[in-house]
Amino acid sequence: MRTSVQRSFLFILLALLMPVGRVAALAPNDFRYQAPLTGAVTPTSVCMVALPAEVLQRAASLDDFRLFGPDHLEVPFVLHRAEVDQAEQYQLKILAYDDKESSALLTVELPAKHQPINELELATDARDFRTTVTVTGSNDRRQWRQLAREAIYDFSSQVDLRKTRISLPSNDYRYLRLLLVADKKQKPGAEALQLSYKGVDLSVGTGQPKNIRISGIVGRNTRVQAELFDRLTITAPPATVDKGGNSVLTLATGVPVDRISLDVADAYFHRRVTILASDTGEEVSYRQLCQGSLYRFLLGGSSERREAIDCRAEKPRFLRLVIDNGSNRPLVIRGVTIEWRPRTLSFVSADVPGSYLLVFGSGTLARPNYDLSRFDNREALRQSTIPNVTVGLVRENPTFRPPPDKDRRAKTEKALLIGIVSLLTAGMGYWLYRLMGKAGGR
Repeated sequence: MRTSVQRSFLFILLALLMPVGRVAALAPNDFRYQAPLTGAVTPTSVCMVALPAEVLQRAASLDDFRLFGPDHLEVPFVLHRAEVDQAEQYQLKILAYDDKESSALLTVELPAKHQPINELELATDARDFRTTVTVTGSNDRRQWRQLAREAIYDFSSQVDLRKTRISLPSNDYRYLRLLLVADKKQKPGAEALQLSYKGVDLSVGTGQPKNIRISGIVGRNTRVQAELFDRLTITAPPATVDKGGNSVLTLATGVPVDRISLDVADAYFHRRVTILASDTGEEVSYRQLCQGSLYRFLLGGSSERREAIDCRAEKPRFLRLVIDNGSNRPLVIRGVTIEWRPRTLSFVSADVPGSYLLVFGSGTLARPNYDLSRFDNREALRQSTIPNVTVGLVRENPTFRPPPDKDRRAKTEKALLIGIVSLLTAGMGYWLYRLMGKAGGR
């Protein structure tokens, strides 16, 4: 009898300590949303699918996606962020430097073998200047063709404003010549930075005109990459003003972030912008992503502007823009555009024809660990990818089974643990009682 009781107790204890059940394989009904892949998917081929904004917004995170194939089993995939080819750039050799009191003439040379360039970056330690740069190009240093005439400037002693880049039409000239002329005052009291608005000139001065010393020049080819961005534009975003007079815009986004631009109605402005992100929307959860200055003004008859800030984040659910207005009235923001490098999903199709289903919206999954990610070769994928495979209509999954509530699950686990401890205590008490009875009988 005693042996039977001991065996029963041991069996119950082991049963309670063993897992309730093994982790079940994922199925489509574990996800809130689903979308079929449309297009001809050839068996055993490489496919690449772009994830549109609607899909990204509804996903809990970038780890939330799963793909099911014709056999209703998971299909391994790799999630990519579209990368931009690095710009070709060259350190230009300075062949001649004729430096005068208020101007300078530089002749520079590109390498014998080079790609066309469309931008120059001038290196200088100078501060508080405004200089007009005229760029000409030649292949024989006898005949020169004008390529650009543009201002470079620095007003950093008074405002966060500096520009030392010059845009060029794409060209492959071997030699470039740069004429730098320090802008002279037109009349006593005239200033270097003119902000014109409805006939009124506002200004920030740089003092007496002076020449600057150029220590180096880089030429590069910045390819037109606007088409490499996906975009989400929020028109007439709600804005409030905090106690410090700052404009605060809180946006529900849910997409990756690489750049944020503002559509501002005001004719001229210069504002410091702080960008924060949150995954929950709670006040204490916001974290700073980046800072930058946005501006628009008239400089020497030409419009100078910066209306976008480069700022990278994986996939925040909320963004907050805090605009430092100083003593100015708030800007009129007509819209905010979030841009990001496209996200694409690459997979190898099954060896049988059939349909594929993209699912997301679980919210409790970790990033999948597929073997395919260890053999990820983006260039090979691009060259062997089947085109015209896209995400179809997104809809809610009618068979979705929500995961158990976290609080309820925690309470259940706590109650189970208490039960196990109580049973162990009772068992130990029973065992001690029998042991003491046995000792007393002796």
